[in-house]
Amino acid sequence: MTLLICLFSISSVSAKTITADKLEYDGKTKVYYMYGNVVLKQDNTTLTADFGNYDENTSYAYFSGNVFYEDTDVKVQADEAAMFTDNKTGTLTRANMVFKKDGYFIKGETIIKRGENTYYAEKSSFTSCDTPIPAWCFQSDTVDIDTEDKIVAKGVSFKINDTSVLYTPVFQMGLKRKTGFLMPTYGYKKGMGTYVNVPFYYVISENRDMTIVVDTYTKRGVGEGLEYRYVEKDNVTGSWYIYHLKDRFLKEDFLQVRGEHKQFQENFYTNFNVHYLNNEDYYKYYTPSIQLNISRFLQSSGDIGYATDKTRAYMLSEYWVDLKYYTRNVSQKLPEIGFTVHPTEFLHSTPLKTSLFLMDSSVSNFISEQSVKGKRFDLYPKVLYSFGDKLRFTQSAGVRSTFYDVYLNRQPDSENNYNSTALTYSGSLDTTLVKNYGSVTHVLQPSLSYNYVSNGLDNLTTVNFTPASNWLDTRNKLTLDSTEYFKKTSIAELSLMNYLRDGRGTFLYAKLSEGYDTSLETNKLQPLKFQLGTLRPIEAKAEALYDLNSDKLKGINSEITFKFKSHNTILNFAERYNREMNIMYLTNVFGFNVTPKLRVKTTTWYDATLSRFGYFGLNLIYTQQCWSVGLLYSQTPGTPQTPTSAQTPSQYGFYLTVELKGVGKYDILGSGQSTM
Repeated sequence: MTLLICLFSISSVSAKTITADKLEYDGKTKVYYMYGNVVLKQDNTTLTADFGNYDENTSYAYFSGNVFYEDTDVKVQADEAAMFTDNKTGTLTRANMVFKKDGYFIKGETIIKRGENTYYAEKSSFTSCDTPIPAWCFQSDTVDIDTEDKIVAKGVSFKINDTSVLYTPVFQMGLKRKTGFLMPTYGYKKGMGTYVNVPFYYVISENRDMTIVVDTYTKRGVGEGLEYRYVEKDNVTGSWYIYHLKDRFLKEDFLQVRGEHKQFQENFYTNFNVHYLNNEDYYKYYTPSIQLNISRFLQSSGDIGYATDKTRAYMLSEYWVDLKYYTRNVSQKLPEIGFTVHPTEFLHSTPLKTSLFLMDSSVSNFISEQSVKGKRFDLYPKVLYSFGDKLRFTQSAGVRSTFYDVYLNRQPDSENNYNSTALTYSGSLDTTLVKNYGSVTHVLQPSLSYNYVSNGLDNLTTVNFTPASNWLDTRNKLTLDSTEYFKKTSIAELSLMNYLRDGRGTFLYAKLSEGYDTSLETNKLQPLKFQLGTLRPIEAKAEALYDLNSDKLKGINSEITFKFKSHNTILNFAERYNREMNIMYLTNVFGFNVTPKLRVKTTTWYDATLSRFGYFGLNLIYTQQCWSVGLLYSQTPGTPQTPTSAQTPSQYGFYLTVELKGVGKYDILGSGQSTM
């Protein structure tokens, strides 16, 4: 029979509840003796055992046999427990402890609970592996644990499969952010020598921290970096990184600045994104990343504004680093000030009739070392009107006025004033037809549209400029940004959109469109555009442009992805082709599980125009329950010297990464070679 007794501790003003199959009470000593299915509960703490006794005078409790202790932070299994329940201190013998939040396991001959969140253990082991014999563990003579701060162990051996491989007299790991040195990275690269990366983590405050990095390349020099992170009130976040390396071999300084700052407060916002290199070849020497190796531009931007549901006022700056040609030929937008009116009703609207007004306006200033600099003003108000139900007619009309005051930086006396005013109109007639075929639904959306622009910006030329020798000015075209792609046009277009849907949604779509441009003197028939995509069972999408005038394929972009449950296999192919730009890229990603624990992934980028590989990467990842190891091999070919760019070396490298669950991910080793 289960007995229930409630006890109250005057000192802690907290209730204790004891249940047991059998309970005896000694009135003289005020001690309870409990037998069978013993349970003691107090606040958020529960302790169960086969046998136990409890001293009402001292709050001392002793339990034995299948002891289980649990509070908000930990769970513990032990042979014996001796506890003072009022201050939650005591000793656990031959105990296994689990930290609930982080999944850490600590096993000790003796674990002493010294306070609400502090423990001390002797002859203990620490791991995140939930196995009888952990794949890895830190075994120590003594360990101090503060669940709100850190773990500090002494006389520590690092074991793999119960075999010691590393010894350290002291080991410390923060359970919360803690100032100190992080795991160093080291390796070797031919041409650069042995390198060592030593990061130091510094906690500034609860919402700010930084990492200081020192890199040493024995054949190149010493690099130093600083990353600063912060989270402030009013939705302010940011991260900034600056790195400098003086290369003794190349006799050049490499500087990298990278960061972002975001703030959103009611209607006000700021957004800064900086990515700057003083030397365009930095990533070719010092990174294995495919994205950075093949990037053409790096963009930095700053945007400050005030936005409501109807309007937006902003100031925007953009700076581009050209990684292929010289950045000094790029016109930088510093700054642009603009005002936008979002689509706003100006006449009474109904579900069948809508009248909207919208506007874009901006004043832009452009600077450049050797290309076009000056100012541009752009104003573009529009009205939109639509009506209809099953057959919907939508039209818009506007006036776009653009003014320029620009000149070539190399020829400051060659000032050019341009202005262009264009009338614009667009109209479309759309409907939707639906036909059900059992479990499959066919949706057909035919559309007839017309777009008119009386005068474009793409034909503006720098007529007073002397043709330059660099590639940017060979056609004397004035192109500052995407605004100058606003073309004179008078296109009527017919398109047909198809969807196939089932109970799980759309699984196939196809669109065919053809336009006719009456503003052109020749080749009025526009390229035939075809789009096709499948979502199940194979993910694929393709877009093709076919020039009916020349009877040639103008461009094609395609991508197909195969996913197989067997071995969790992913196979992706992508292709980009553009005849006018003489571009044809092929990419491939292939990933599969060799075994349930070993995964292989390859990434390939091929430039078919130049008939050479742009990048190849092979990544092996071996994963266990509580750890993983990754090995990356990357290869990037060099590029020859051209009149507008320097020669870059081909390079390959090996990079080893080890992750211990709950402890962290570490770049242990890197090695490779650079060759000219």
